[in-house]
Amino acid sequence: MRGRFLSADEVADRIRDHIEVKKPFSYIRLGDGEGALLSYQPASATEEDVAYFKTHLGDAATPENLLLLQEKLEGALAGADLIGIRDEVWTAVPTVNDDDESLAEFRQRLALREAELKIVQGHALKRVHGLYSWLRRQPMADGREWCSQWIHWDLQLAGFWQRLLPRCGSLTVINASPTVRATMEKHLGVAIDQIRVPEKHIVRSRWPDDSGEAAFPDAYERVAKQLDRPLSGKVFVVAAGLVGKSFCHLIKANGGVALDLGALLDAWDGRSTRPVIYASKIAVDPSHKHFMLAPHGPGQLP
Repeated sequence: MRGRFLSADEVADRIRDHIEVKKPFSYIRLGDGEGALLSYQPASATEEDVAYFKTHLGDAATPENLLLLQEKLEGALAGADLIGIRDEVWTAVPTVNDDDESLAEFRQRLALREAELKIVQGHALKRVHGLYSWLRRQPMADGREWCSQWIHWDLQLAGFWQRLLPRCGSLTVINASPTVRATMEKHLGVAIDQIRVPEKHIVRSRWPDDSGEAAFPDAYERVAKQLDRPLSGKVFVVAAGLVGKSFCHLIKANGGVALDLGALLDAWDGRSTRPVIYASKIAVDPSHKHFMLAPHGPGQLP
């Protein structure tokens, strides 16, 4: 046990306080994909590792690009204010043989949710172990705070985002969907700007107007230029995969507030892309309706 996660109320307070005073802020979440990237080493990468990164970046998943993206991710995490990380990675008790134990032994120390017992194995387990290895190297007294990777879903179920976002004044979403902007404007009742970025490579075909632009480094460099200006406390909702974490870093560096909400935007957009999370949080798949129609209590759909 490494220490205490912030509660949902504490996370809400941190985010609300920074937005109200327009203080730069970066909230980044880490899952198994980030674990794969943080532990990537070209000399020891397997065919399965390469294939996994290609699902994210396609042919742009070269060793050179992956090392550069890894460097940017590490920089983003070093500068983050709040990091959401997988619960079972946080609570895994270190042992004297961490560096020598097998993945099977490591898995025995993970308090996996029932819904993930059949998922976190094989290469997925390797990715989770990569995240654990990164966490072991982190100082716990450097000003960064920590919470559950899934806490943004708890805040959603409490109606936090529905109440907060309309009050932000200026709101920009960084995401691939051509429909999420209109959906958010309709249900939040505010004007929203959008910076579109490429979808995860394996599902890019879902958008007929996809430009074919490489998510990294091409789209990253384009968005970096757009963010290279005084942001003066402007709020950005980011859902852009592995590359999106670096956008959060740029937003904070230029004076903005970055909120990494990931696949929660898919749910807002009426798409079911995290059925395991839906099942564990609300026991209902919300793909048949928008997930943010109105504030609502725990365990209830809007």
